[in-house]
Amino acid sequence: MATALTFDNLQGVPDVTDREEFVSGVIAFSGNYTTGGDTLSFAGTKKVQSRSAPNRVELYEEPLAATQTATGATFVFAKGTTQANGKIQIFTPGAGTGTVSSVINTTTNAGVTNSVNINGGALTSLTGATGVTGVVSTFTGTGGSAAQFPAGAYGSTFATTTVKFRAWFPLGQ
Repeated sequence: MATALTFDNLQGVPDVTDREEFVSGVIAFSGNYTTGGDTLSFAGTKKVQSRSAPNRVELYEEPLAATQTATGATFVFAKGTTQANGKIQIFTPGAGTGTVSSVINTTTNAGVTNSVNINGGALTSLTGATGVTGVVSTFTGTGGSAAQFPAGAYGSTFATTTVKFRAWFPLGQ
């Protein structure tokens, strides 16, 4: 099942070279993400005069209100051979893993004991510890890499954000 598009009535900055047609709007996802991406079809719309696949498509998200947070997903348009078979590929940010280790310089902090604590990976001072210096903390681990959105239902992933598009089509083709 393909995504559904709602086009903006107000067009963006027009192409003064008359070589491209610009359209923009909002994407409604199909409900189920498939491996390789959700189909993004511009075919059969009265807003697009060109019969060719788009030259370029930009995808971005816009939270519905200032109090809401974007998902942080990256949206990539995989160009198809026609207007009907392009794909939106969605990548979610990866999480890194690692450990924090801390060492107190006992020479600098003579007589101070139990002054530093590793709490859930965060370096914190214990209550009552004063005058602690010479703490060296190091992080070892790996940063996360983006992974393609898993196949299946979108669920509430995009419930608090709107995904929008801007597309440029060749004119005269």
